[in-house]
Amino acid sequence: MTVGGDRKSKAQNGLLIKGDTAETIAKEHNIGRNTVKRAEKFVKGVNAAEKIKRGTQK
Repeated sequence: MTVGGDRKSKAQNGLLIKGDTAETIAKEHNIGRNTVKRAEKFVKGVNAAEKIKRGTQK
């Protein structure tokens, strides 16, 4: 191996997962992509409420 390594390799700053993550999760769980996106928004809301007042989930 020469100094500097293999120059034929692809750049390392590319995406690790090809495609849409929501689409991948939807396929894995046999649900729609929009259901995954709505669930994401719901979880973000619950987390925000929890930060405002601890113990909102009983």
